[in-house]
Amino acid sequence: MLGAGFDTTSLRWSGEAVTIFEVDAPSTLRDKRTVSEKLLPNGDSTQVVWVPCDFEHDALREQLLSSGFDPNRPSVIAWIGVSLYLTCDALATTLADLAELCAPGSQLIFDYIDADVVTGETQWKGARRAARAVALRGEPYRTGFTSTDVDALFAAHGFECREHARTPTLLQRYSPAQVSRPVGNDWQAITTAQRI
Repeated sequence: MLGAGFDTTSLRWSGEAVTIFEVDAPSTLRDKRTVSEKLLPNGDSTQVVWVPCDFEHDALREQLLSSGFDPNRPSVIAWIGVSLYLTCDALATTLADLAELCAPGSQLIFDYIDADVVTGETQWKGARRAARAVALRGEPYRTGFTSTDVDALFAAHGFECREHARTPTLLQRYSPAQVSRPVGNDWQAITTAQRI
């Protein structure tokens, strides 16, 4: 989980035994780890490995390998809620590290915002409000994409995009009752990709 933040997937996992590498800024991981280790039940089948990494300054590859990540085993990488806050350079560097780390067949789930949200030219009022709010908190949106941009970036790093799912598609798939309502903020997408 890249940019795991305070997501609780590792606490809620109830499937087969897995190792989850939670990667985030050192201060975020420290706070989360303190609480999580109190809540994890004894004998839990999930092993959480805490990996401090600042995507703008640290080498993800080195951080994961030194934490026991096995690059020979296919993995699932969830990189959600992060790309919009990173520079293009940090995104490209991280993808290059993933290309070296991920065995063929590994899956990558990645979300992004439209490029015009970052430039302030979006038609969506909700996107403009969100951009102002995060900027006021000191974490402005830095990078947005078109689906074509994401395809090209991923292909340059050995990943093949399988699907770009925007808000209407996701609502149809996961919350069909919401589909009858008009979508007021269609400025985000989720991409699934595979390491080739």
